[in-house]
Amino acid sequence: MSVKANSSGLVRSLSLSQAIMIGVASMIGGAIFVLVGPGISAAGPALIIAFLLNGIITLFTALTYAELGSALPATGGGYKWVREGLPRPNSYLSGWMAWFAHTIAGSLYAVAFGTFFGHLLKSAEIIDDTFGIPLEKLFAVIAIIIFTIVNIRGSSHTGKVGSAITFTQLGIIAALVIAALVAM
Repeated sequence: MSVKANSSGLVRSLSLSQAIMIGVASMIGGAIFVLVGPGISAAGPALIIAFLLNGIITLFTALTYAELGSALPATGGGYKWVREGLPRPNSYLSGWMAWFAHTIAGSLYAVAFGTFFGHLLKSAEIIDDTFGIPLEKLFAVIAIIIFTIVNIRGSSHTGKVGSAITFTQLGIIAALVIAALVAM
């Protein structure tokens, strides 16, 4: 892993595999774990078609990011690409919308983690609400604190943690697919 500074003063310290894992994680997202139940309730078996269509759209997004990232390899991602290609107000809006979207996604993941982990501990009768604080909220706040610390430690550390989480995510999905195939 090489550490390079660029003209913006930011250090590029992610390895290729870490960058790929961050991309894979953002394409998978956390909604797959949160929204499958409601999706099956609403769409039934047609949810598979929705997943396939979503996969195609996601592929186009990934290819667009790959093309723009190789054509304009500067720190800043989507903000920088919009700034280079469109008039000034668009890049400003793009940057703020990306920040807002990441904030909402991070909140969703924290609440989902807190809900699932709290429910797991309650249903296993390991622990119940502590000090009158619902476990779901407690674990959501703990997750936010942990990931804030991880991000403060720097992009190299974030890349390592992100890779581990992505491999865990892929393992869970693989286990669910295998369990479904065995159950058929």
